Amino acid sequence: MISPDCITVNSSSVAFDLFTKVQTSYPEEYWLNRKKFSEKIAVPFIVEGVELDLRMRGFEFFNLVSSYTFDTPRPTHLKATGKMKFHGKVVKPSISSEQDFCPDGQTEKMMDNRSKQSLVGDLSVSGLRLNQLMLAPQLVGQLSISRDSIKLDATGRPDESLAVEVVQPLQSGSEENLQNGKLFSFSLQKGQLKANICLRPLHSATLNIRHLPLDELELASLRGTIQRAEIQLNFLKRRGHGILSVLRPKFSGLLGEALDVAARWSGDVITLEKTVLEQISSRYELQGEYVLPGSRDRNLSEKGRGGLLERAMTGHLGSVISSMGRWRMRLEVPQAEVAEMLPLARLLSRSTDPAVRFRSKDFFVQSLQSAGLYAESLQDLLEVIHGHYTASDDVVLEDLSLPGLAELKGRWHGSLDASGGGNGDTMAEFDFHGEDWEWGSYNTQHVVAVGAYSNDDGFRLEKIFIQKDDATIHADGTLLGPKTNLHFAVLNFPVSLVPTLVQIIESSATEAIHSLRQLLARIKGILYMEGDLRGSLAKPECDVQIRLLDGTVGGTDLGRAEVVASLTSNSRFLFNAKFEPIIQNGHVHIQGSVPVTFVQNSMSEEEKTETEQSRTPLVPGWLKERDKESTDKASEKKTFRERTEEGWDAQLAESLKGLDWNILDAGEVRIDADIKDGGMMLLTALSPYANWINGNADIALQVRGTVEQPVVDGSASFHRASIYSPVLRKPLTNIGGTVNVESNKLCIAMLESRVSRRGKLFVKGNLPLRTSEASLGDKVDLKCEFLEVKAKNIL
Repeated sequence: MISPDCITVNSSSVAFDLFTKVQTSYPEEYWLNRKKFSEKIAVPFIVEGVELDLRMRGFEFFNLVSSYTFDTPRPTHLKATGKMKFHGKVVKPSISSEQDFCPDGQTEKMMDNRSKQSLVGDLSVSGLRLNQLMLAPQLVGQLSISRDSIKLDATGRPDESLAVEVVQPLQSGSEENLQNGKLFSFSLQKGQLKANICLRPLHSATLNIRHLPLDELELASLRGTIQRAEIQLNFLKRRGHGILSVLRPKFSGLLGEALDVAARWSGDVITLEKTVLEQISSRYELQGEYVLPGSRDRNLSEKGRGGLLERAMTGHLGSVISSMGRWRMRLEVPQAEVAEMLPLARLLSRSTDPAVRFRSKDFFVQSLQSAGLYAESLQDLLEVIHGHYTASDDVVLEDLSLPGLAELKGRWHGSLDASGGGNGDTMAEFDFHGEDWEWGSYNTQHVVAVGAYSNDDGFRLEKIFIQKDDATIHADGTLLGPKTNLHFAVLNFPVSLVPTLVQIIESSATEAIHSLRQLLARIKGILYMEGDLRGSLAKPECDVQIRLLDGTVGGTDLGRAEVVASLTSNSRFLFNAKFEPIIQNGHVHIQGSVPVTFVQNSMSEEEKTETEQSRTPLVPGWLKERDKESTDKASEKKTFRERTEEGWDAQLAESLKGLDWNILDAGEVRIDADIKDGGMMLLTALSPYANWINGNADIALQVRGTVEQPVVDGSASFHRASIYSPVLRKPLTNIGGTVNVESNKLCIAMLESRVSRRGKLFVKGNLPLRTSEASLGDKVDLKCEFLEVKAKNIL
């Protein structure tokens, strides 16, 4: 509403009510010459005073939903509640008597005096609250607004005050104006809560906060009490320091008893002097240093500033920091509880957004429904899928579901030293020790990892050790670098844990794990494995020897189970396996040589050489000494290993003797299998439909040719053999005959057997091993007499 005396504005919403009244007046020339002014010409008016009444009810003036990967998915809201009243008058500066005698400059004087006018009045604030944090229960004071400054000074009880001062608020943000005294100052006290902020752009900045309750401020999931927060920056001298102390901090489930941070800025170096996070049973100590890029690096960073900003906003903050300046850090963990660290692991995980999981679930259910699978509940749906896709002759295994991350418990301590950035090599040294870890039904007594990492050289493992009761896993050497030389050993390891170990290492290989579980479902025993991994990522080499002690296959005890294998520098896989049952004479002996093809990197050798030569890693002096000591220790350890591995190499050569892999063509395959008598017990033990009881068997097979076109030849003879099958009511006895394999064709000269007293079985004919090689004369004659079959739900 506009009238000759005032301009009134009324505004109302759910979150606020605003009443504003601006008292106005018009120049004397307007009233004296009112008839001369046209209605279309704007007449200037003079503001004499302002009245304002503002009432806020959860008025939201800040809302942020971060898309940063590591941030909490909860949005940040700042809502204000309270009442503010202001009644002010425009104060005009007085004109001296001397100015009356200067008619020539009267206009300029009046304009200057008008610019020095200020709005001054009384201000009352009651019930001002930011989220749930009470800032001003009842304050009364003065507010002054002019072109040069804004000043607020209000007080309440002796321990309650609010002061705000802004100097030159309407001046432009040029560097000259900023250096001429532009200032922002804020001071608040409410009981023990104190906050002081002073900012002089391009000159200095000061922040001082005491006893700020984050629980009441409700910034996302951030909780705790800031006991002390200080920041002092001098932009002219490029100096500064900061201190932060928080009691009972909490962020996205990460709980602590205390958090202390101290940092310092000096020139191009930002030093993290101390960061200590204390939990109930854990303590973490972090120190670090970041060197800002020099002038040359700074020019380069300015050219790619858009790309760096984009990478930082998408969550790749670490790579941005590394590419902009050098850094180093040291983490010390004197003692820690794994369960207290898990919320941090979940915070760093990329799957923290529940909306992503719900969308994935809906898409999965919709895909099943489009395939014709409908169910009212998840359990019914699983039963439907099981009925549709479980074959009758498959071994039904229970789902191998690893425990959740929340079930991980245990203690650990260790240290981490890392450095990098500045387009140099990223290096790290770690020393990790864990004790009494539990993960659902799995547990380990000791976990040790000691070594170093480099972008150029990969991992240098001094010791990897995992112990569960008598079972242990050992590893030492180099890995994931230009040259790999890793020695590993698995001792006293139950075979039943192998699929679980594989799934922990590679959780995405579900099909391979299921096949491995089916293979090992009927095999039990204690595994001993030792080997060496050499070569490179593009062309790895490996030697391994495996023994199974106290082993059984489908209930058949093993007297001997040994496998020796080698992946050679000529990309051939050599193996020699020997198995013997303990209750019958006989064996299973398989050895061979198979070519292996690796996917080569598209980068040529010349490009790799140029890339390696162009790298000039920046190694800090404090890390060079450690590298020297570690190199000396590694040389001594390597000499010791070379001495002990002489016997290992001799034993491996003896086991692989006779394979003649050096004289084979590049793609040639050579596999020989020899199965004798009781060895048939081991083969049939892997099948649920046949069990070898006794008798004589002599089987010899050989595979030649190539991987694409293998050629199988061999023979098998049986005499007075007996086999039990759940498909037949009576076992097959007195099995005898000869079977030959000639160039991928199975030729059964005659195979006969008796079933109980009157039953007989005769088999004769030819069958191709590959359907592509079938001919018109291929057929099998099967004759049965008194053969009773019970194959319901099987065939």
